[in-house]
Amino acid sequence: MEQLNHVHNFRELVEARYPTLGKRRQRVVKYVADNLKTAVFMTVNQLADQVGVDAATVVRTAQDLGFRGYGDFIESVRGHFLETLTPYEIARREIQKSSGPEQAALDSVHQEIENLQRLAAEMNAKQIVGVARRIRKANRILVVGIDLASTLSEHLGYTLQSLGLNTTVAAAGGGRLRNHLTSIGKGDLVIAITFRRGLRETVGAAQAARDAGAYTVGITDSDLSPLVNICHEYILASINSHSFTGSYVAPLAVINTLIVALVNCDPARTLKALGIINKDYESGQRWC
Repeated sequence: MEQLNHVHNFRELVEARYPTLGKRRQRVVKYVADNLKTAVFMTVNQLADQVGVDAATVVRTAQDLGFRGYGDFIESVRGHFLETLTPYEIARREIQKSSGPEQAALDSVHQEIENLQRLAAEMNAKQIVGVARRIRKANRILVVGIDLASTLSEHLGYTLQSLGLNTTVAAAGGGRLRNHLTSIGKGDLVIAITFRRGLRETVGAAQAARDAGAYTVGITDSDLSPLVNICHEYILASINSHSFTGSYVAPLAVINTLIVALVNCDPARTLKALGIINKDYESGQRWC
């Protein structure tokens, strides 16, 4: 098998093939993803012992993912491990391999383009429209995205409110998030946004909302995200970046596709809602 970039190889193969694996083999992949710092140093027998399967199952898992064997698999895992570093470690790595600030800036833009190209190639338009229709039908909508993801949750929430939809944004955790969740129930829809390992409060909010009877949608960057096993459905968008913060260009594109789908699913309702706002544009005092 032709070897790809190790990071892309592991992540992309897992995202493409994880759903097709049997439960025992999914356990192997999940254990590795959840324990990268130790798994990258394990032999095939050590990993098998930790997961509770035989060594042959570990090898077949690697092969089912598209690797020649365990050696190629674990080498690719080590490459993927670099993506789970802390912001400090990511910044230090990028500085060490940098060819200078000008080239680093160009490389960053090229990575953003790659993320968007991947989204365009893999996005399920039918799913986007389906989620948009669910948003339209929901009694209430709660968008949960805290920390850096608050930029996304605030944008989505503001736009949904502009369309006349009963939307609340949880852009902070703690008591505020808890209070938002207390009134969520059947007939409501919760959109949870978190990436990489997943923020504990966002993941917990998605679980609480589902337990309360709400329909849950995750926006994340990997099939291994904890949102995948909690939400009724999820949408993937890469945040790969040369910046320690990650890139929210592709997730923002996902949000915009949802808005476009909402507009086109019910044009009359959209224009009625925007007509109210339009009066402010025409005669209000907000604009120069």
